Amino acid sequence: MKKILFFIIVLFFYSANVNADTFEATAIGEVGITSTYKKFFIKNAKTKQEALDSAILKCRSALELQWGCRIVYMSSWNSSTGKQKSFQENHQSIKKYNKKIKKIGTNELLEKSKTQVASKKVEKKNTNKLKEIFKKKEKNSQKIAKEIKPNNKKKENKNKKQPKFLKKIIEKEKEKYAAIDYKDVLELGTPIVITDLPEGMIKKFGNACIQFSCRTKNATAIMGKSFKRGEQYNARHPDNMIKAMAYFELFYMGNLRKNKSKLESYKKNYKRKDQLNGVQKVMFMGTETAIRGLIGTNKGRKSMREALGMTIDLEPATAIKRFWYLGELLGLGEQTKVKVSKEMKQRNEIVKRYQKTISQIKKQIEDDKEKEEKKEKK
Repeated sequence: MKKILFFIIVLFFYSANVNADTFEATAIGEVGITSTYKKFFIKNAKTKQEALDSAILKCRSALELQWGCRIVYMSSWNSSTGKQKSFQENHQSIKKYNKKIKKIGTNELLEKSKTQVASKKVEKKNTNKLKEIFKKKEKNSQKIAKEIKPNNKKKENKNKKQPKFLKKIIEKEKEKYAAIDYKDVLELGTPIVITDLPEGMIKKFGNACIQFSCRTKNATAIMGKSFKRGEQYNARHPDNMIKAMAYFELFYMGNLRKNKSKLESYKKNYKRKDQLNGVQKVMFMGTETAIRGLIGTNKGRKSMREALGMTIDLEPATAIKRFWYLGELLGLGEQTKVKVSKEMKQRNEIVKRYQKTISQIKKQIEDDKEKEEKKEKK
């Protein structure tokens, strides 16, 4: 666990440096008593505050002013996404800054910039220390690996030569043709027509959409829109995601009914698949790909149910009702606007990054366990 936490911290520091924005700012100041103005540019600033303050300082020092100068333009560019945002003088953030800067003198700004530079130097030292520690740990782990596995040097060299993207492609291709566990096939359930649906869901489908095939199509469309919604929408509508899980049950049952014949043929022929030849073998390979797709969607359905304390053995109609009624209950709550500070927003982003990395590690551990169990069975 200590090693995992250490890797998470290092990854966070690397990601913070890679996804950093660069800021630009333009300040304007009056030259002497005349009505002529001069522009001063600042580029490649690491923070918004640094860009604005340094532009004002550049303007004041060039024109030998203690107060004056204002910001007329600011832009930010993200290197990872390639997106650029620009703000003119009329923007609220620039207006607020110009009001504040009128009250702050040049000497105060210089002291402020000095403290910022000092804090950045400390941050750089800390990151360099972490990098050194990470390198030392990596070297130690390599030494231990060499001592434990001296006979597998040739295999390690072969793996080192392969690029990472090629490994990912090979793994994906292996997953496509991986052996199917018959327990996963039994967990798929039986294809049925679900008639006992909640009243609210039936109203959403409309009076014209009575057949089960029509309802599964509409459920797929509504579910797709719901899962595409952002965090802000889901915060305002907490029932959205829960009701989408109910629609997912219909979507899954529709797919299961479509592949009913393939499911039956797989159950009949999976024991004698090695005896098949020619066209029969090709047909069976097609049924296998369809079954793998169903197993994948069923795993998603299983995780959704387990999140709300439901098992995969529960009847689809009762699962749909539970999802739907819980969504309606969450939808009854009243919305209240709460002001959130910038620090809290930054903390929330950091927590999200940690959660993402931890979930990836957990998933990797679970996948490794499954692979080991399959190998032991063989």
